[in-house]
Parts: sequence; structure tokens; C-alpha cells
Amino acid sequence: MCSRDPKNLVGRGSTPSTKSPLLRLVSDNQASRDPAIRLLALAERLQLKAVDLDGYADRSQSETAAQNLRDAAELSRNLAANITSQIEFIRSGKCVP
Repeated sequence: MCSRDPKNLVGRGSTPSTKSPLLRLVSDNQASRDPAIRLLALAERLQLKAVDLDGYADRSQSETAAQNLRDAAELSRNLAANITSQIEFIRSGKCVP
């Protein structure tokens, strides 16, 4: 059994090859190529996090903490809606005067 010593990994008398690797990673996922699709997915996740924040607010013992969580949830919803509307506007091709 050979050890992991580099001299056992390379054939005797040969030098390490500088050829490109035989395998490479590829992706057929179109969503990874379109930044707008990725951004829309992140906006959707932000909407889900807003729902989580509302749930935490409902279970909070402190009224101040609950209100802060509700405010954060509302800001998250607003940001997600703004991102979505901006992407839809850009995709529509309308020009801004």
C-alpha cells in the first residue's frame, strides 16, 4: 500500500503534468446566468423572512421588541416589492423621461 507522499503519486522519473484538468464543473442552470432571476429569487426569500419576523413579533414577550420586529418585517416587504417592481420595469423596456 502506498502512502500519500507526493513521490508515490507521480510516476518514477516523470515530472508533474501541467496539462489542464480532465474534468471541469459546468452548469445548465439558466437562473445562475441571469442576475435578474437570482435577484427575484432573493426578493422572494426576503418576503418569506418578513413572514418569519411577523411570527417572531407575535411570540415576543416585549412590546418594544415586537414592534421593532414588525417594523423590520414591513421594511423587508417594501424592499422586496421595490426590487421586484424595478426588475419588472427594466424588463418592460420603458424609458424614463
